[in-house]
Amino acid sequence: MYLWRIISTNFYEQCTEVVCGVAVETSGHALFWCGGAQKVRLDSFFEELKNVPVLDVFQILLSKVNSSELAHFCMITWAIWNNRNSFSNCGISKAPELVVSWAVELLSEFQKFMAALSPFVRPQLLVPTSADWFAPQPGLLKLNTEVAIRKNSKSIGLGAAIRDDKGKLIIVKSRLMHGSFSCETGKFLALRVGLLLAKFYKISMNITEVDSTSVATILNSSNPFLGDAKFIVNDIKVLFVETRICKCQATPKSGNSLALKLALLC
Repeated sequence: MYLWRIISTNFYEQCTEVVCGVAVETSGHALFWCGGAQKVRLDSFFEELKNVPVLDVFQILLSKVNSSELAHFCMITWAIWNNRNSFSNCGISKAPELVVSWAVELLSEFQKFMAALSPFVRPQLLVPTSADWFAPQPGLLKLNTEVAIRKNSKSIGLGAAIRDDKGKLIIVKSRLMHGSFSCETGKFLALRVGLLLAKFYKISMNITEVDSTSVATILNSSNPFLGDAKFIVNDIKVLFVETRICKCQATPKSGNSLALKLALLC
């Protein structure tokens, strides 16, 4: 209903945009091109479609994503709009990472509710914890990170998710990073983003997971790493101490699916 109203009305106000202060506010600007929205999405896709009508943006998007990715997009779009209204009406707004985390958690709760009501909801559309994601011990937190590398692209997506022993999302982050990187270096960069996020919000964790045995082995080794990503690895080991990470363990890709979905949002 919310998206239908946005597409149908495409409001146009002769006033200063409430978040970034441009001369005229439109629904497309507020949801996709405003500085506040871009900090949440971190996606060059929308920058390429600047000044395209909102309806056309949605039509182009529908041709590029599956139903699960569309659900994520719609929920984050609503969260951006809600955050914009909160700032406009009350002068209060969430940090970009918290907007994404809140949207993902609300979507997960909604889909769990719908699955409980209807036996016909397909499981693959559900966002909650993967069956291969193992919860940490009671009272502990775990960080999962992943990189999304696109062919013929000069950028990568990085995703990070921190969850508690019940699978509840504490905070998530998606980040777009420009440049060409190997898969291994990308995994190091994604982990560094997750650890910096935890440090910024003063979150102490115990375990971090990556879907690469070689990456986990490098990070658990006491020997100095001499590869191309040695400076990133050194940063990660310092951040391990600061965020109280005891170990980095390898997990199957299926156990890292949420972090990958977050990386693909960029």
